Amino acid sequence: NLGLTYAQLGDYAKAYDYFLRSYHLDADNYLSGIFAAMASELISKPNPKLIAIITENLAQEPATEEFDLYRTLSSMRENNYAGASRWLENHYKDRPLYLGMKIIIALELGMDEKGRQASKKLVAMQPHDVLPHLFYIDTHFKDTPPKAYARSCINYLKNQNFSYDDFDF
Repeated sequence: NLGLTYAQLGDYAKAYDYFLRSYHLDADNYLSGIFAAMASELISKPNPKLIAIITENLAQEPATEEFDLYRTLSSMRENNYAGASRWLENHYKDRPLYLGMKIIIALELGMDEKGRQASKKLVAMQPHDVLPHLFYIDTHFKDTPPKAYARSCINYLKNQNFSYDDFDF
């Protein structure tokens, strides 16, 4: 939790330290290990040994929702969206994180319709948050010319009712 707090504050060096500490205290805590790997790249301090250990251990885990999530996050961290594409076909309950991952993977693989569908679900699930609307804009208006894009974005955002508190950080 302390690692997440530092990450939200933008102190990725401290976040990395706490994620790594958490992973070393519990090697089954793959999420901390993956977050440590992500944070290490943000601070330009790659840790290939950590990544190799996590990847090897995850390969030995069963195909459950939890481990599929970890494998997909790990693939996304490596920019291996082809490997993460299995996530698009899962039938897990729609959760904000899961939908966000589907949107990102679909856009990276050029599966725009799947991205649009996931962004609609995410907006319906969290109508007052800014990020789902940004995903919606990206998936629905990305192929329009610049002036039409700007006009579409403004018209879309005018009709939304969300808090600007998200912009504080």
